This record gives sequence, C-alpha cells and structure tokens, in this order.
Amino acid sequence: MLDGRATAVRSVSRVKVEQARDVPAGYVHGPAAATDGLRAALAKTTDPVAMILVEGVSDQIAVETVASRCGRDLTTERIAVVPIGGASAMRGVLSTYASATQCLVALCDADEVAQVRRGIDASGLAVAVFVCDPDLEAELIRAVGVDRVLAVLDRHGDHGSFVTLQKQVAWRGQAVDAQLHRFIGAGARRKLRYARLLSDAAADIDRVPQPLSEVLDATVDGGHPRPRQLGCRPQVEISTGLPTSVSGSSSTARK
Repeated sequence: MLDGRATAVRSVSRVKVEQARDVPAGYVHGPAAATDGLRAALAKTTDPVAMILVEGVSDQIAVETVASRCGRDLTTERIAVVPIGGASAMRGVLSTYASATQCLVALCDADEVAQVRRGIDASGLAVAVFVCDPDLEAELIRAVGVDRVLAVLDRHGDHGSFVTLQKQVAWRGQAVDAQLHRFIGAGARRKLRYARLLSDAAADIDRVPQPLSEVLDATVDGGHPRPRQLGCRPQVEISTGLPTSVSGSSSTARK
C-alpha cells in the first residue's frame, strides 16, 4: 500500500502531466477554431498596420512566441497574426479584412503555395509569402534537433505516449524525426502545445526557423526589414508584386 508521501508524489506528477498537456492560454482550439481564431485575432489588434496571415492557430502560436522572444509586442505595434482557417480561405480573408495600405505577409506550408498564390492574385493585393518546408512542425523539429525535441517531450510528460507510437506497426523502424512529426501533428491540442514549446526551444539555442524569423522581419516599421535577431535557416518565397523593401533576404541560399 502506498504511504502518504508516495501518494503525494504521484499526485504532483499527475498534475504536472495534465498541465503539460494544456493548450497555451489565450488561443482558440476545437471545432470552431477555424472561424473563432480569425475573429479573436482581429479583435485583439485595433486598426492593424500589418497582418501576418497564417493557416492555423498552431502557426499563430509559433509566430507570436518567436516575436515575444525577440522582444517584440505585436499588439502595441498593431500587427495582427491572423489564422485564416486554411489556405483556401486566403482570397476571402484578404478581400474582407485587408487593404493595400497595410503591410501584408503570409506563412504557409510548401504544398499550399499554389493555392495561397491563387488567393492572393484574386485579391489584387501584394503579399509576401514565406514557406515552411514542408510544414511548421518539420521546420521546428529540424531547428531544435531530434535529441532536444525528445527531451522536450520527456519534460512535458509525453515520452511514454511517443514510445507507444514508435511501437505501432506503421511507424516501427521509421526515422525518429518522421515519428516525431507524426506524433506532434496527431491531435489538435498537442499540435498547439508543441508549437509553443518547440518555438521556445528553438529560440533557446538561437535557431529559429527562417520562415518564422523572416515573416516577422517583414513587418517591422511597415515592411522595412531589420537584421535578424535570432539564428535561422533561410527559406523564403516572395509573391509577385511585392515591394522590394520586403524582400531583403529572398536571395539567401538554404544552409
């Protein structure tokens, strides 16, 4: 029979695990996230001078986490990070909420570039497009490194669940980075949680992925980029019609 001390330790451990699995405070999640997230983001920033359009709430969390680590207050700067609810919503969001007087940038996954560009072209607005290769989760895993990502999982109570995934027939023997990508992306709450945890981990070692760093640089002072504050790997695409002042790093080769 467990004594009082052992019971207390187990209770504390259980609480820590539950806390680790919480969605970051202040973010919309669940079935209505696609619409509620957009409204909440726009309500937070009055008359934005710049908009960072992202596909989903996990991208919003990553961008805002990196911004905070850079010492930037996007609300004070009147920069809205807007989860649009998927690449197919780009045209509608731009047409409804954006204007040519704003600095407009977008962050998307590699396989959504064509659809994002079609939406931008249909809107008639100039938008800088920054591309995650192939997606945000892969960028963060590469930047942080497999060993550090595993350490983050362990600290936040997910090591056992990850080992369970590794034992599944479909994932047994696969590369660990691929297993991590599947684990982090499998489940909306986990995806949101690790968007913050891994963005913080990347900033800790000065290796913020290039798309996250550049999408923020592009919004400084109405679209005039400043030198990078955090380490990152180049990866950027610029949409047709973008003012040249926003494309300062577009020719840098990927390391």
